[in-house]
Amino acid sequence: MFGQNQGGTNNWGQVKKLVASDRVTTDQFGYSVGISGSQIVVGAHQQSQDASGGDWLNLAGSAYVFSQNLGGVDNWGQVKKLVASDRAPYDQFGYSVGISGSQIVVGAVRENEDASGTNTLTDAGSAYVFGQDQGGTNNWGQVRKIVASDRAANDIFGSSVAISGSQIVVGAYQEDEDASGNNTLDNTGSAYFFQATGITLAGFAATSGTVCAGSVVTFTATVGNLTGSYAYTLTNGSSTTSGTGSTPTLTQSLTATGSGTQTFTLIVSINGNTVSATTPLTVNAAPVASILKPASSTLTCTTTSLSLTATGGSSYLWEDASTNAVRSLTTAGTYSVKVTDANSCTALA
Repeated sequence: MFGQNQGGTNNWGQVKKLVASDRVTTDQFGYSVGISGSQIVVGAHQQSQDASGGDWLNLAGSAYVFSQNLGGVDNWGQVKKLVASDRAPYDQFGYSVGISGSQIVVGAVRENEDASGTNTLTDAGSAYVFGQDQGGTNNWGQVRKIVASDRAANDIFGSSVAISGSQIVVGAYQEDEDASGNNTLDNTGSAYFFQATGITLAGFAATSGTVCAGSVVTFTATVGNLTGSYAYTLTNGSSTTSGTGSTPTLTQSLTATGSGTQTFTLIVSINGNTVSATTPLTVNAAPVASILKPASSTLTCTTTSLSLTATGGSSYLWEDASTNAVRSLTTAGTYSVKVTDANSCTALA
C-alpha cells in the first residue's frame, strides 16, 4: 500500500505491506486487488480455507477486505475474509476483484453452477457481489451471485471484474458467441454489463387506519431488490422516527399523537438509492375524562352517602366494575373511572 505524500510531496512512499491473517503456501494472495477510498480488497484465488480458517477445499479461493484505520491510523487492518456461499474445490474465487464504496465484486473463473446452484457447466465461471453492511455493520455479506445469461462450459466468466456504483462489468475471455448468441468463434471473448435494480417499496400501511391518541400504532412495508442494509425514516411532518434494516420486512411502531387525518411518509435509502411511500392515519383525540363530586365530599353522621358523576364519554367503567355514569357512595375511599367515547378511545379519571 502506497500513499501519494508518504515521505514527501508526491513521493508515493510505502505505507503498509498487506498479508492475509491466515496466509499459507501457494495462496497467491495479491493476484488481484481493488481500492475504493479507505477500503482495499485483495484476491487469493488459490487459497483453500473458509472464512474461519477451516473446511479445506483445494483452490476454492478467497478475498480479503482491509480498512485504512482499523487498528490505528493508516494501519490498514483486515476487516473480513470473503468466500463464496457455495464454494467448491478449484473455483478460484478471487481471481479478480473490484470495489466501489460499500460494494465488492469477486470473480470465480472456474466455478461451475448457475446462480441457483444448479445446471453444472465446467469452468463456466461466476461472480459474487458483497455489501458492506449486509448481515451487520462491516459484515461484508454476500448479496448475490451473478452469471452470464448465455453461460457455457469453459467461458471463464469472472476472469476480470469492475464495479462503479450500481454498475458491474464482468469479462469472459474464452466465451465464443457474439452479442446475439450466434457466430461462434473459439475463445473470442465477451464482457457482460450488469445494472443493479433500484430498491422498491410496497405495502406501506398502518396495521389500523384509525387509532386513538396515546395508543401504539405499527407501520409495515416490504423493501425489495435489497443489496445490503438500508436506512429508513418515518415521519408525519411533526415527529420523525429513524432506523436501519437488512430484511425485506420493515416494521416500525410509534405512539400516536395529535388528532385528525395525518399523512405518514416512509423514506428508505441504500447506497444512494432512495424510495418513498405515503399512507394516511386518522388519530382520534382521547376523551377528557372527569369526575364531578358534590361541594362537600365528606361523609359524616348526617351525610351518609353522596354521588359521583363521570363525564366525557359515552360509556363508563368504575374500578368496582359498575357502569353507570352516576355512582352512589356510602364509604370513604379513592375512586376511579375509565371513560370511553364514541370512537372507542379511553381515558382515566
